Amino acid sequence: MDETVRHTLDDLGRDYAELIGLGESAQRQLRAHIKHVRQAAGHYYETTRTYLLEEALALDTRYTELLSRLVDASAKIGGASADDVAALIKIKKESGDVLRTFQSMLASVLLAGNWQSPSFGASGMQQSGSDGESVVAYKNDYKRDRSLRADAYASAFVKEYVDTGLRFSPFAYVTSSGMSALATVLHNLIPAALDGRVVLAGKTSYFQNKWQLETTFPGRVVYVDEHDTDEILRIAQERRPAIIFFDAICGGEYMPMPNIPKLIKQLSGALSSDTTFILDNTPLATSYQPLLDMPHLSFGRMELVVIESVQKYYEFGFDRASAGILWTSTPRDFSTERMNLGALITDAGVVQLPEPNRTLFDVRLARIGRNTSLLASRLDALAQDKKSIVSHIAYPGLPTHPAHAWNKERPFHGGFFSIVFKPAHRTLSSYDAFIARIIAEAKKKSVDIIAGTTFGFTTTRIYIPARLTEDIEQAYVRVSAGTETALEIEALVDVFAEVMTR
Repeated sequence: MDETVRHTLDDLGRDYAELIGLGESAQRQLRAHIKHVRQAAGHYYETTRTYLLEEALALDTRYTELLSRLVDASAKIGGASADDVAALIKIKKESGDVLRTFQSMLASVLLAGNWQSPSFGASGMQQSGSDGESVVAYKNDYKRDRSLRADAYASAFVKEYVDTGLRFSPFAYVTSSGMSALATVLHNLIPAALDGRVVLAGKTSYFQNKWQLETTFPGRVVYVDEHDTDEILRIAQERRPAIIFFDAICGGEYMPMPNIPKLIKQLSGALSSDTTFILDNTPLATSYQPLLDMPHLSFGRMELVVIESVQKYYEFGFDRASAGILWTSTPRDFSTERMNLGALITDAGVVQLPEPNRTLFDVRLARIGRNTSLLASRLDALAQDKKSIVSHIAYPGLPTHPAHAWNKERPFHGGFFSIVFKPAHRTLSSYDAFIARIIAEAKKKSVDIIAGTTFGFTTTRIYIPARLTEDIEQAYVRVSAGTETALEIEALVDVFAEVMTR
């Protein structure tokens, strides 16, 4: 058997395990709800309860049928030949799309009898749905302020995805997005930064992160080169900033990647608790565990706050809900700021997030990392062709990247890379034309690729980040790798080769 086909079958085995795991998780939630509805005669009018039960049972049947199809297809992988690969990939894609669709249907079924402002007492029928007796007066009876489902997800997220190194579990808060997570943190830190001290930040931070920093602390943001670690350490120790902010991998065209492990280790010993280090760890997810670089005895030392966009990797490509999370190494309370900013995720948003599962997640992240590395290295080689309009590929996993020296031993270097064009082609019209040609060539070759924003999905995407920013010179072309099998990635390389060297 051809080696690429063998690798593809191995990939498919992991893909089916992911889909089955996600489907079984959703069905467990659904069956717990069915049990509740059957037992909760006093929580609903009987006609409503009958309807809720009918819809839940119908969806349960659909999950059973889908899981049966996935299990049957998965069982064929061990004895499959090269001729079977296309059919197995097709079933995987179709089933994954159905499972993604079911995720929203699940949220509808689980929450159909619930209230945004559930009752904590009633003379007749309660208006609390499946929240039931968990509603406490003036504590969680208004879900814009507090949600028990959001609290439960935050706890599960930390348990599954955050390595603590024999510490107590971090304090975590789910928000409506990664942006609202940062807003919540910054508003909490305003009183601590009223002494006029500066805010230190990477100069290539995501443009919306920079906007929040500059508008919250006008005139006090000092930008530094993410790759000049010694200079960052010098300025931080000299000026003792109130806040330090970095993206784990920056969103600029050249993808700067600060040496976060070294910065955390050295600054946590040099700065006191009146400095807060905020890390946007979205691009690295579980592959980097910042808490492990903090000293165990952290009392009185620099505080660490981590924010992430849950919408990226942690949704397993479903892209059903906007969500973010923040967690901190110390018992700081962010609930007031989250409440006053209206930054809490809705119950419907929480239910549409797949349950945290580290085993499935790390396998998926490794696939995205493998595909990103393979595409980046192959496309960088193609860029050496004199006919190519591309100068090179910017990706921290390549030896040519400035962060490669300290980053090369890490298992994951991000799930996206930038295509850097030669000077004559560094225009929006060139970028748009390039993306259009990629899509057209992929269509001609029957290869899946999406022209669409963001990263962490199952199908590879190509797009222009920060297209809406006022500084149009910041625009560039990004490729966000998906979880394609080995054969599918080879087909993608062929598509890029045709366009890049034409």
